[in-house]
Amino acid sequence: MALACRSQLAARPAAVRPRSRSSLVVRNSRVLHGEHGHGHSTGKAWYEKNIDLWGHELSSQADFDAVVAGLPADKMLVVDYYAPWCAVCKTAYPAMCRLADDKALKQHFVFAKASLEHAEVKEWVKAEGIRGIPHLSIYDGTAVKLLGMGASFKKVDTIKSNLRTIAKHKDAVKQQQRLLDLDPNFFVMIPGVPTAVAAST
Repeated sequence: MALACRSQLAARPAAVRPRSRSSLVVRNSRVLHGEHGHGHSTGKAWYEKNIDLWGHELSSQADFDAVVAGLPADKMLVVDYYAPWCAVCKTAYPAMCRLADDKALKQHFVFAKASLEHAEVKEWVKAEGIRGIPHLSIYDGTAVKLLGMGASFKKVDTIKSNLRTIAKHKDAVKQQQRLLDLDPNFFVMIPGVPTAVAAST
């Protein structure tokens, strides 16, 4: 299955009236010339804003390996997978930037972004079984993936709760050396930690 923006994974109406050629031309013009179609945008693209909040922009497997190898012993890596064309990624981005700028979280995590526009990123995302973006993954210092979940705007509070929980119980998390399970509400489940505690902030 091809990777998709999570807005594309939502249920579609049974019958959709085909767009006229003129409507497609207008839509494509807006994509090429700025969000509102009033000529070329003079500002930064949405994914280039607040770039200083993110420690790394990963474009290859070598980038990922280097960041993991350089992780301090007491920190884990958080990667936000996105694509410039993904509307849900754009909507979630300001809230994700606030997470990356959270002083308490930065004591435990290194934050990075990875665009699917890079061929190597797209390949390793597929290898991980990620089917939609935005997607957030957490890795330990040995590159073991500890958590993976959708990162739409509606899930940002849950992501923050999960990051806090993992930070609070990181010794127990690191002992697992595997992908942690999520409960039906997408809160992380850590063996040995009561669910009520794991889901608290």
